[in-house]
Amino acid sequence: MSALLSFGKQTSLPGITDFQFVVDMVEDAAFFQAPERCDQQIARTVPGQAVERGLRDFRLPGRRFEYKGEYNGARIYDDYAHHPGELAALLDTAATLGYRRIICAFQPHTYSRTHELFDDFVKVLRQPDVTLLAEIYAARETNTLGISSRDLAEQIPGSVYCPTLDDVTAALRRLAQPGDLILTVGAGDIYTAGEQLLHGTH
Repeated sequence: MSALLSFGKQTSLPGITDFQFVVDMVEDAAFFQAPERCDQQIARTVPGQAVERGLRDFRLPGRRFEYKGEYNGARIYDDYAHHPGELAALLDTAATLGYRRIICAFQPHTYSRTHELFDDFVKVLRQPDVTLLAEIYAARETNTLGISSRDLAEQIPGSVYCPTLDDVTAALRRLAQPGDLILTVGAGDIYTAGEQLLHGTH
């Protein structure tokens, strides 16, 4: 299921007073320039309905702010971000959406990346209201560095270390409240924690 974001845009062009678009959300500030770009396209004689249809039909690949469902009034999205820069862009965008709380369940990807970018991960993972840390997704690696997501959690006040994905799901189940935005984030199998929450599987 694609992630959808609705927004209204007043145009300044004669005969066109308002658009309501439902479009895929992306982790790029350029997305929010879409309404202005619509004005520009219409001014270039592209029919307004064609512009609206183009935005409405736009779809992103899966796992890019992908809407998964709702649990106990909290909306659940999944995202593939696994680098501090991508994660920061995701969280910065999420912060503008007006949710009561942002709950981020993050699964670091590979021991080497977590070790090399440790301080950057600590910094960005302090942004959410609640941060859950799943154990590192090994991918192709073995843990010769002796590093764990527990190490990140120790540097992030209020965060919760979850040794297994079942623990992530259980924590989300306890935390979810109406008005919350729940993000499952990472390039591994963290998305299954959100799916378990929605479908009640273990």
